[in-house]
Amino acid sequence: MATASFLNQTLSEQKEAIWQYILSNHVMSISAWEQDDIWSANLFYAADISQDCVYVMSSKLTHHGQLMQKNGVVSGTISEQTEEVTQLKGIQFLGIATILHDSLIQNAQSVYQQRFPVAKERQETLWKIAFTRLKFTDNSLGFGTKMIWQQ
Repeated sequence: MATASFLNQTLSEQKEAIWQYILSNHVMSISAWEQDDIWSANLFYAADISQDCVYVMSSKLTHHGQLMQKNGVVSGTISEQTEEVTQLKGIQFLGIATILHDSLIQNAQSVYQQRFPVAKERQETLWKIAFTRLKFTDNSLGFGTKMIWQQ
């Protein structure tokens, strides 16, 4: 059941609430697949609201990296660990993962390195995960409250 304040939010306000949650975290789980091969991974991310995306750093040689090169569609989650079901919050998402090159990598590196300064010391493949669908569950607004944003 959603609270009245949630029901009165505009789509823009709901999108802002979703992005505030994304910005307040830094680890996501993803699943990548191609045909009958599927693999999951946990990744550190840096959010770029202006692009409706996050940037992750991971080798092209990892199993999930190889799968993302074959099929860029990924699904995943961002969540906190809580035992209180009334405080449960989390994101489920669908997105497109692409390797960044040339001029597109400059801004992404800046965003990622600002979030994780240690990344300046390691050169690894930088990926963009552009969200196509986000579902935010926020039980603190009422049990089962969900906000959905779709590209």
